[in-house]
Amino acid sequence: FDVTGTTGFAAMTVAADRQFTLQFDGALVMTHHATNLDLPGEANITTAAGDVATFQSTGSNTVQCINYTKADGTAVAAAGGGFSSSCMIGAATTALTINVLTKATLNAVNFDTDNEFDNATNYRFTATDAGRYLVVWRCNYDSMNDASKGVVQIKLNGGNVFGGREVYAKCSSGAQDDQGTTSTHILDISASDYLEGWAKISVSGRNMSTQSYFSIHRLG
Repeated sequence: FDVTGTTGFAAMTVAADRQFTLQFDGALVMTHHATNLDLPGEANITTAAGDVATFQSTGSNTVQCINYTKADGTAVAAAGGGFSSSCMIGAATTALTINVLTKATLNAVNFDTDNEFDNATNYRFTATDAGRYLVVWRCNYDSMNDASKGVVQIKLNGGNVFGGREVYAKCSSGAQDDQGTTSTHILDISASDYLEGWAKISVSGRNMSTQSYFSIHRLG
C-alpha cells in the first residue's frame, strides 16, 4: 500500500494473521506501542519518502513491524535508540511582572525530531516516550538593574518544580545589563509527561529575551 498522507499514527485497524507492506511518500511519525504497533527498537519512527515497512498482525488490531527499510540505506534505531531531541528558542520576548512566576512563550523551534513541543498554544514539551532526559532551561533577562534578581524553574506536569540558581545583576551604579540563569537537570520522564520553562524577576518592566531557550534530549 502507498501511504500518501503525513498524519502520524499509533495503531492500525486490521484483522488477525495478515501480512502487508507499506511504502511511505513523505514524513510522518509512527508511535511505538508494545502491542498495538510494535516497532523495531521499541522506538518511534519518523518516515521519509521511499521508506518501506512490512507488518504482521498477530491479533486483531495487534501489529508488529517485522521489517523496515529506509530509503537512504541507514539503519533503524536499535533497542535503546530512537532518542528524541528538541530545542525551542524565544523568537519574541515574554513580558515579566515583578516577582510573578511567568511561563516562557518560546515560539520558535530550532529542531524537534519527534514533534514533541507545542510552540503555538501551551508552549510545552510533551514526551512521546518514557526515558531519562537531559533538560536545560536558559532564561536571559533584558536590562537588569544592579542587584536585581532573576529566578528560573522547570515544571513537570505543571506541579513538580526543578529550580536553578538565582542570578544577581552586577552593574555599574545606575547602569543596566542583560543577564541570564540556567536550570539543568537529568529527569526520569514518563510518556505523556510535559515540561515547561518558567521565570521571574525582582524588578518591573523587564522581559525574557529572545536569547532564552529550552533544550531537551532523551538519553535513553
